[in-house]
Amino acid sequence: MSNKSNLTEEYKQDIATILLNVSDGLSEKVEKNLAITIDKLTEEVKRRDSIDKLVKEIDHLKLDNNLFHKEIQNIDQNLIIRIENLTDELRQIQLDNKSYNLDIFNHIKNNDINEKYNKLNNDILNLNYKEQIESLEEKVAFQKYLLYIIIGLLIFIFIYLLIKSNI
Repeated sequence: MSNKSNLTEEYKQDIATILLNVSDGLSEKVEKNLAITIDKLTEEVKRRDSIDKLVKEIDHLKLDNNLFHKEIQNIDQNLIIRIENLTDELRQIQLDNKSYNLDIFNHIKNNDINEKYNKLNNDILNLNYKEQIESLEEKVAFQKYLLYIIIGLLIFIFIYLLIKSNI
């Protein structure tokens, strides 16, 4: 861009020099027409420079937009994977608890303490399930909340950039 400005200044100086050299033989009207033509050419060069800047800015915004879309896709994918992992963890905990319950039941089924132990064990398991489910639900809810915030921010940034690029 500065090269074009330098060239424009050089052209102006060259034309001004030519005008000075030939101004003796030219009428004032011709000199004014040449000055007007020089100004128009200068304005055209400036306009083209502005258009080039706008095109580069639009290209840059397109790249930013593509990066935002990829970022959103990565966040979505990461959250889905994390939710699936948490679900798998919950299933494994449930399987571990069932296995643990079977072992205990087989060891004490002929014992007089069996009823008291089973009642206590069931209460503990219910409490553990509730705590684990609540903990996992809180994690999932928090991650969804973060996802909505991130998506909202990205949409806001995208709209802001669109508005900025249109101005």
